[in-house]
Amino acid sequence: MHRGVVLVALLAVGCTASKAQVQVVSAEEALRRAEEYDADEKAVYEYTMAVEYLAKSKDELGHSQTRMADALARQSAEWSDRAIIFVERRGRTEISAEGLSDEAPPPAPPPPLEPEPEPIDPELEEILAPAPAPDDPNDDLELPE
Repeated sequence: MHRGVVLVALLAVGCTASKAQVQVVSAEEALRRAEEYDADEKAVYEYTMAVEYLAKSKDELGHSQTRMADALARQSAEWSDRAIIFVERRGRTEISAEGLSDEAPPPAPPPPLEPEPEPIDPELEEILAPAPAPDDPNDDLELPE
């Protein structure tokens, strides 16, 4: 029975290591896809994060930290995907400096003015005015010291 437990434990460790290795390979493929989009030049931050997570994942795998390697490889693949999305949103075309001028753009138009409120009719103003506060009957009382 003791051998069976050891065998199951070894298989479990082997499965975890295999799973982490698969994630590393998947992250490498995602990084290659990002490179096809020139993400190393157009999405530098996202691409760099993917590279660094992948490097750390491989380092952890080398130290038999398979769960950490698996998680880091997943993060690397996610950053590669973000880099691709960033490039796609910005477009794959290079921005040319031709046609751009050094002139400042014209100032934005001022916001529209709010119309001034119409004056209230004096008779209506008397009706809408708040009522005076009633006299407090306790005003005449003297408080003991």
